[in-house]
Amino acid sequence: MKKNTVIENSKGLLSAGVLCAALFLAVACSPKQPAKPESKPAEKAKVESKESAELTIPDESKEPKNAGYAILGAGCFWCVEEVLQQMDGVTAVVSGYAGGSEKDANYDAVCSGKTDHAEVVKVTFDKDKTSYDKVLDTFWKLHDPTTLNRQGPDAGRQYRSAIFYQNEEQKKIAEASKKKLDDAEIFPRAVVTQIVPLEKFYPAEDYHQNYARLHPDDDYIQGILVPKLKKLHLKVPK
Repeated sequence: MKKNTVIENSKGLLSAGVLCAALFLAVACSPKQPAKPESKPAEKAKVESKESAELTIPDESKEPKNAGYAILGAGCFWCVEEVLQQMDGVTAVVSGYAGGSEKDANYDAVCSGKTDHAEVVKVTFDKDKTSYDKVLDTFWKLHDPTTLNRQGPDAGRQYRSAIFYQNEEQKKIAEASKKKLDDAEIFPRAVVTQIVPLEKFYPAEDYHQNYARLHPDDDYIQGILVPKLKKLHLKVPK
C-alpha cells in the first residue's frame, strides 16, 4: 500500500460546488484501509469512453501507426491509469515516474520524497481517434488541479498535478488548456498544475501496472477507485 498518506475530512480540501469535488480521491499509501469518501454534489462529468470494450489488460506492444503520447501526473497512478485506459482512442497507459532530480526512480525512493519525482502515467493514444487536447480534458476531470502537492488523502511532492510536455506544440496546447480551465472559474482556487518539459519517463515496477484490473477486489480499489469510476460513468473492473 501507499506511504505518506494523510487521511482527513475532504470538506477541508474542496468546496461542494467544484466540478471534480465528487470525482477525485487519489490512491492511499497507508497500510490502513482507506476511509470511504463522502458523497458530494457536483456537476456531471463524463469521459469519452469505450462503451462496448471489455476491461482487459491492454497489449502495450500494439502501438497505433499514428501514435501520440502524454505524460501526466494527477496523484497516485493506480486510479489515473484506470480512468485513462477507458478513454476512447487511448491504446495503452503505463504507470511510472517523471520530473525528479535523481538519475533513476523506484517506488521506495519516490515515496521517500527525496528524489522529487512525481507519480505519472504515460498515455499512448491513436491520433486518428483522439487528440492531446482531449486527453487533457479527461486529465482535468479525474483529479483536483488546485491542491498543491497532494491529491485527497495523499500528501507529498510525488502526488503533484503536472503535465510533462515533449515538444513545443504540447506545451502550447497544455498552457491553453490550463488557461481555459482557469478562465472558466470552475474551481474556487487557481489551478496549480505544473507544465514542465519531460526529461525522462521511468516505468514503475510491474506490480503497479494495471493494478485495478488485476486486483479488483482490493479494499482500496473498492473504497476509492470504484466511486470515482461511477461518477465518471466508467466501467468498474470485475
